[in-house]
Order: sequence, then C-alpha cells, then structure tokens
Amino acid sequence: MYLKLKFRKGDFISKNGYVIYIIKTHQNGVVEGVANYSCFSRYNDFELKEFEKVSRQDLSKIDVSEINRAIIDYNKLKTTINEVPLVV
Repeated sequence: MYLKLKFRKGDFISKNGYVIYIIKTHQNGVVEGVANYSCFSRYNDFELKEFEKVSRQDLSKIDVSEINRAIIDYNKLKTTINEVPLVV
C-alpha cells in the first residue's frame, strides 16, 4: 500500500543538502525527478518521506545550476516532445 504523496510536479524537496525537482508523479507512488547531485531518477514514495518541501528562493545558485544541468541532460535523453522547462 502506498502513502498519499505530499509532493506534486514542480515541487522542490530537500533533505541534508540533496535537492530534487519533481517532474512527474505516478498513481502507484513512483516519483520522477532530477536532483542537484545526479541526473534523472525514479524514487518510491517511501524513499521521500523524510524530505521537506522547499521554495525556489531557498535554493542556492549552485543547486539551481546543477538542477538545470540535470534537466538539460534529461531533455537530451527524452524521445518525446514534452521537455521539462529549466528552473530560472
């Protein structure tokens, strides 16, 4: 049984300096996102239960640039037209 997700597409979530930008959520509890220390990843909702939602203004310029780099890499790998916009 999956938990009700407390995060939505477009949210930034953080834990111990690790920031994830959520690009898609699925009804089965899987969350897709890009992070400041990695590229695209899939997470199960239970892996994110200790993460807290943060605002864009709370992020450092370095975090934002790393997330944008991950979004660019993700968009290069995608085969569909629906690109994820950069975080400005």
